[in-house]
Amino acid sequence: MGCYKGPPLHMDINTAVAPVYQQSSLVEFSLATKMEEAIEANVKRGVWIPVNHAGPWAFANVPVLKHTSTVDHTLSSDTYKSRTLDQVLSELAGGCIYGPTDLKAAYTQIPVDG
Repeated sequence: MGCYKGPPLHMDINTAVAPVYQQSSLVEFSLATKMEEAIEANVKRGVWIPVNHAGPWAFANVPVLKHTSTVDHTLSSDTYKSRTLDQVLSELAGGCIYGPTDLKAAYTQIPVDG
């Protein structure tokens, strides 16, 4: 896994906005073991750091089963809305070459300043 070489990403936090805390959701039994393995792997690689407390901001961690039978994670947030399948398909209309793109753990490759 690589890492972005530029300056760390700076995120301004609007202190006038009340923090949002989403309780984690239940994980399908069939994904529980794979999710635990993925979490342990990310901790071992130093991507994630375990904490013993919850902060005022939290988003649900949603396991996503990939075509390789591994589990990836995404953060659930109401502030970003994905496009619908119909919207994506209409944008692809008329295209002639398609291929898969896998930005493996891309969100973990950009350092964020403290």
